[in-house]
Amino acid sequence: MIELNEAERQKIRKVVAAASQGKWTANYGKFGELNVYDENDDRITIDISEEDAALIVGAREWLTGLLDKVDSLILENNEMHGSIQRWHERVMRVEKENASLKAELGQPTPPANLKPLSNKQSEAYRFISDFIRRNQYSPTTREIQDAMGYASSSTAHHITEMLERKGYIKRMGKRGIVLVSEETKKDE
Repeated sequence: MIELNEAERQKIRKVVAAASQGKWTANYGKFGELNVYDENDDRITIDISEEDAALIVGAREWLTGLLDKVDSLILENNEMHGSIQRWHERVMRVEKENASLKAELGQPTPPANLKPLSNKQSEAYRFISDFIRRNQYSPTTREIQDAMGYASSSTAHHITEMLERKGYIKRMGKRGIVLVSEETKKDE
């Protein structure tokens, strides 16, 4: 352990502050001095042993290496953030294109911020949407059951009930399924 007075501690603090900013160089001079040059090229001389000087110079090199790694990680993080941002923009473009294609095909686009559908619900929604587009009227519960391969009509009824609860469709009577879209939400 090095015994230092307050003046020497201040010098060490200046060295560490300069080292943390990577703005200093050091060399071991004659007669047990460590000559440190800060960012203003002002020389700070510290009287210490060669062993302690080697430790400080080693710590400087370690700090410099560490700061280089931090800079590299920051750069990598910024690159990754930019890449994620570009992918997000691509996804948004594809979703807009998909919505416009669905509109051209007569398929309504479900409103944003709806609860996600399970696989079975998603398949049933696609079937209902395609059925309405092809036939200009909605399928019955029995037609949904047959098309989806459900064992009973209560399963088809349950699925359509869940689609209605989640806001994807509205049921109105026997053949009264209406697909809820962004446009119908705006009209309400």
